[in-house]
Amino acid sequence: MSHAQQVTWYKQLHDLNKLNQNTPIPKAKTPNLRSTGQDKEALALTQVGYSLRKLKASYYSQGNRARKILAQRLRDRWTTSIIAHIQAPNGDRIVAPKAISDEFATHYESLYNLKYDLLTPSTFIEDYLSDAPLPTLSKVYRDALSAPITQQEVKDTIKTLPIGKAPGPD
Repeated sequence: MSHAQQVTWYKQLHDLNKLNQNTPIPKAKTPNLRSTGQDKEALALTQVGYSLRKLKASYYSQGNRARKILAQRLRDRWTTSIIAHIQAPNGDRIVAPKAISDEFATHYESLYNLKYDLLTPSTFIEDYLSDAPLPTLSKVYRDALSAPITQQEVKDTIKTLPIGKAPGPD
């Protein structure tokens, strides 16, 4: 399918849809709209088939090597992640990469610039925790949790580990 045919089909479909929106036509009298829609589906399927064959051919010719295909995919990903412009708080449009970077730095600096020092002790947290209705452990549970781990507990735990697996730090 040539590009000219594609443009013609899209124009016909657009014109028929616009005509149908202005003066709705019963479904029985819209064969042109249906046939144009079917042509559009056929065109889309043809384009998908072509793209799939092209992709398979490139994978076949490149094999298991990550050269052009990887470079192309990385380039495509890189171009989609570029920030072309931003709008500054004063309404100006910023397009220079350095100015965009500086504007982001200024924004996040003001966002995370805390008004108090985290290193100085605060009684706010202590007051909140003392007033909060938090559950507490009984003396029996506290003693069991703070007791030293015995060799027998370690042996029993090792026996329950799956065979062929090494215990890790977690």
